[in-house]
Amino acid sequence: TFDGLTESTNAIDRLRTFSQRLSESAFNTTIPLDEELASETTKAEAAFVGSLSKDLNTAEARAAIFDFVRFANTRLDERAAGGRPIGSANRDQIRALLDKFDSIFAVLEDRDADLTRDALAWAEAEGRMSQVSPEVLEKFGSTSLTDAAIEALIADRTLAKKQRNFPRADAIRKDLLEKGILLEDSKDGVRWKRT
Repeated sequence: TFDGLTESTNAIDRLRTFSQRLSESAFNTTIPLDEELASETTKAEAAFVGSLSKDLNTAEARAAIFDFVRFANTRLDERAAGGRPIGSANRDQIRALLDKFDSIFAVLEDRDADLTRDALAWAEAEGRMSQVSPEVLEKFGSTSLTDAAIEALIADRTLAKKQRNFPRADAIRKDLLEKGILLEDSKDGVRWKRT
């Protein structure tokens, strides 16, 4: 259903945001392993693998990961607010769990635009462009920005902000938004996604 697709899209966005948060945050190598977080990571991995072993129960496997992500995000929020520190050993264990999840579901790397462009190329080759929704054509047609072009504009915006050229930075943000690219500024850097 369309509701199911929307829910899945939101779920993938949550996973990608969590993964990006792990990648962009600095983790101290001298901080010892947080045993509670390590235990929760191990439990989540066991639940994930166990669910897949039960007739490939992907819904249950996915739930185990999302429950863990909720817990880990809370811990990362506490850490950011000056709470218990989390070291690189915990981050590496969590990253290994996400990699295991992604080896099955392959959703962490945002290749959505490329896959959609491939589907559009197929539709054009098969003479089925009339069946493509106008929204998809507008968003992913030939005028759509590539990921590299978006990254270059974000770098220009970051430079403009450093040079205190706020009108230029705001203009880049507005231009990207008009082209369907939403920027999210955070203390860990700029994240973007297609809307």
